[in-house]
Amino acid sequence: MAFILFVAAAATQAQSDFLLSDFESGAGTNALGGYSYFFGDAGSGGNSRITTGDSINGYWDASSVGEGYGGSEHSGRFGWVFGDKHPTCGTGCTYDPEVNMVTEFFSAGDTVRNLSGATHIRFHAKANTPVKVSVLVRTANVRDYAYYRQEIEVTQNWKEFSVALLASNTFSQPSWGAHVPFELSQAQSLQWQVSKGSNAAMAGDTLLIDDLKIAGWNPPQPDGIHAAVPDRTRNRSRFVTLGFSDHLSVSLGDASVGHGGEVLIQDLRGRILAQSAYHAGQSTTEISLSGHNGLATVRMVPSR
Repeated sequence: MAFILFVAAAATQAQSDFLLSDFESGAGTNALGGYSYFFGDAGSGGNSRITTGDSINGYWDASSVGEGYGGSEHSGRFGWVFGDKHPTCGTGCTYDPEVNMVTEFFSAGDTVRNLSGATHIRFHAKANTPVKVSVLVRTANVRDYAYYRQEIEVTQNWKEFSVALLASNTFSQPSWGAHVPFELSQAQSLQWQVSKGSNAAMAGDTLLIDDLKIAGWNPPQPDGIHAAVPDRTRNRSRFVTLGFSDHLSVSLGDASVGHGGEVLIQDLRGRILAQSAYHAGQSTTEISLSGHNGLATVRMVPSR
């Protein structure tokens, strides 16, 4: 049985752009192990509808993938139809119908990601018809949904957008919220929000997102990967977030008890990026890996 460990593999470059997702795998998971998903306003009494992904639970599926930017195969695809009911926000409080696409900065088991030092969020986008979109950065210190945001206008042509991660006149909280500092150390997710109030004549649309990057930031350096072959009481896979440069140390744990095998690092299409054999009783194996950025799997395959 092969042990599979998901690892965010990032070639470390000071103050470079970290590729959070290019959507090429078609999966709803980014390079930090965070999930991408959709939600509308049904939970607050509205009836807007997501037309890509699982329309009931908002999960990512095959319909969440569109054409890619610049000749690439895939992008993230976010489609919707606005409802005709105004969702509620308390007694005597309503707001315009809205829909959302989210990608998380943290992986399973965490609630925040420290993005201190990051300078911008960058991505390419286009839409079937021109649309105004609010780009929100959700942080844990905001308790009333008044997240810092910037409005952009997306057209039918691909364009790169850049959101500076610094409080300003263009990147700010809405007036109805309690003012708090913008805390990158408590980053939770990135959210594309489309409101009927900013797009009054629109019934619905489809937005494509590609080449999503965090500028000026890379995952912290690990000492290595530590894992063991799972038994019936352990999970067979788990998400971790690691950044590394040209060298990766993999702790074999009990994977080498009684037999040797091979460690394979593969991308989500199954292509082998690097590999290293190990023998019975070996405690660690060293792997050279460079020039790769994105979600990968580390597989320990015992010899038969």
